[in-house]
Amino acid sequence: MDRLSLWILVPLWLAFVFLVSLSPAYAHPPLVTNLALAGRSPVVCGEFVAFRVRESDTDLNGDGDTLDFVAHTYHAPSGTTRNTGLSSGQLAFQQGVLAFLVAESDQGVDLNGDGDSTDSVAHLHDVALQATTNLALSVGTSEDLRHGGDLVAIRVLESGEGSDLNADGDQLDSVAHVVHVPSGIVTNIGINSINNFLVGDSIAMLVKEAHQGNTDLNGDGDTLDDVLHVYDTKTGIVTNLAVAVGEVDVSNTLVVFRVFESERVEDLNGDGDMTDSVVHAYDTITNTTINFGLDANFGLSASGTLVVLNVRESRQGNTDLNGDGDRNDEVVHVFDSRSQLATNLRLASGSCNGPTVSPNLVGVAVPRGSALIAHIYDARSGIIRDSGFPLGDPNDPPQVGINFTTFAVSESAAGADLNGDGDTNDNIGHVYDPVSGNSTNLSFGFNRSIDLDDVDGDSVLFGVNEFFHGSDLNGDGDISFSDFVLHIHDATLAVTTNLGLVSGGAEAQSGHLVAVTVRESWQGNTDLNGDGDTADDVIHVAGFPCAAGTVNSGVGPVVDVLRVNGLVGRVNVAVGQPINASFDPAPMGPSPAPYVLWVWPQGPSSPTTVNVLGAFLGCTTNPTPLHVGQSPQPFICLRSPALPSLACHNVNDINGPANVPWSRTRATGFGQKRTFTVQGLIRDNGSANSTGYSITNSVILDVQ
Repeated sequence: MDRLSLWILVPLWLAFVFLVSLSPAYAHPPLVTNLALAGRSPVVCGEFVAFRVRESDTDLNGDGDTLDFVAHTYHAPSGTTRNTGLSSGQLAFQQGVLAFLVAESDQGVDLNGDGDSTDSVAHLHDVALQATTNLALSVGTSEDLRHGGDLVAIRVLESGEGSDLNADGDQLDSVAHVVHVPSGIVTNIGINSINNFLVGDSIAMLVKEAHQGNTDLNGDGDTLDDVLHVYDTKTGIVTNLAVAVGEVDVSNTLVVFRVFESERVEDLNGDGDMTDSVVHAYDTITNTTINFGLDANFGLSASGTLVVLNVRESRQGNTDLNGDGDRNDEVVHVFDSRSQLATNLRLASGSCNGPTVSPNLVGVAVPRGSALIAHIYDARSGIIRDSGFPLGDPNDPPQVGINFTTFAVSESAAGADLNGDGDTNDNIGHVYDPVSGNSTNLSFGFNRSIDLDDVDGDSVLFGVNEFFHGSDLNGDGDISFSDFVLHIHDATLAVTTNLGLVSGGAEAQSGHLVAVTVRESWQGNTDLNGDGDTADDVIHVAGFPCAAGTVNSGVGPVVDVLRVNGLVGRVNVAVGQPINASFDPAPMGPSPAPYVLWVWPQGPSSPTTVNVLGAFLGCTTNPTPLHVGQSPQPFICLRSPALPSLACHNVNDINGPANVPWSRTRATGFGQKRTFTVQGLIRDNGSANSTGYSITNSVILDVQ
């Protein structure tokens, strides 16, 4: 019998209810777990949270004292907390592997075999296997350790290793090394580096000439520069780009940097002088360097295939780049490595922090009169949206995710009371969809805007000040100016959740998990970890509504397999217009694959977790026919013949395609306004559980 068939027949469903609503009115409390551990620096990856626990009266790493911060992990589905037994610095978390430094003095052991206990030594920890690898490499600070999936780049201290690692005749340098995580192979690149940047299968390094054997690496006749090099981890080849560079950023396969014309003694942007900083990119796939021909004195950043930069008109040939009749602006340009073209958005950037960029979107604060107006450029369509909303903070441009953007709107500039408190003195958070142009007023001030989640781009974590909001949001009996209470908004589901927690200043978010350090003195002066005082920051973990699904989560990022009209998330279709639904197999197969698909005649209202035979599959945005007694139930169910009718239970079980992949079109659409939610299960060889099935992403269809 198919394992999915087996667990459908076994009543082992364990469900909990998240807060979900289609307005800020809260129908259910959020699921919040107090780990009762005083800690710092939480990080989240998949189903796991990692953090550092402060010893108080218990020796957690076995060194005979209670003075350390010891790395722990928490598995959210099982509720299991584990102690790694190692004192740690800051934690870097990618693809289920933690990278961190262990101070020998805190651990009481010589960890790199050099005969002393004065070093900080790099370690890797696989959270699923609970296996730790000591790399036995001495590293200066946590900033010298960069983690990027299968690769970890490390700057190793020669003084800590007692060895000349770059063969320049001294032991004064920090030398670049790379660790291939799956194999555990460590490679000494043999080059002094003052900074490492992971980019695809390569490592970009700034090499100080004075520390690399006092060698002139860019051919300018001196040894005073920081020269850019790129190491290809697949071929082992180091490429010296022979340029002294300023600001560096990396994304996808690009290394983006500024070249000083005065250093090259060359006019690189064709404006007739040699006083500019001109943006270039090195493509690690083609091993070619691209000169953008654009000055960018600041505001250089990259994400995905996009590079965004502010071009100063006065330094670009004194040219009016946005057509406003003057030459006083910083004008936003976007380079896309897919087309190898730079696009002038003809938008002046008025924010001190410059534009923001995600793999799809660019956010710009554009001056208009005395206000700054939020504009969004969608690289997929090439469309620029003028939101019309005046920003509340000149230093805070729109924050962009994969599909949505957020910003705080100035009530005074908008001339409206946006949160209904009787005044126009606030800055009110909004979520904006650049595809439809629709906005959601969160009715809360972004007194503390924290994060627009980079994983699915649809979740905003933010803090609301009780004093300005005028109510007790964390239930501690006061309305305090110091209480910034955390809320999370899921833009796809149009749901806002009050987590009821006041952060101690450290938050982490990924997928459907949020980890927070909660300050006892601000949370009703409550002893949250049972140590007899209220002086700690205590680790809490919160779950929130789940629309992304879990397909492929066992081997890589979650993947969308369910689409309506080629789109995911919330899809708008006009009455009477064609509607196409498509269902793809998981990236790892199998293909064809059995499936179950449920359709609800409404939006999400009660997301419910799915735990089967001890395995966590994820959660659905509404209860399924397998959640007996819970509502709302779907009204249509499609299933593969390989699966039993119990998968649809008492729901209308209609004949669908035998297996995925498939695509079906309803040419006439629907004749009236309706809302539907679609989500299901699919056989997935890349699943993160023992059943071999994953929950698909959900799609919300609004027929308007």
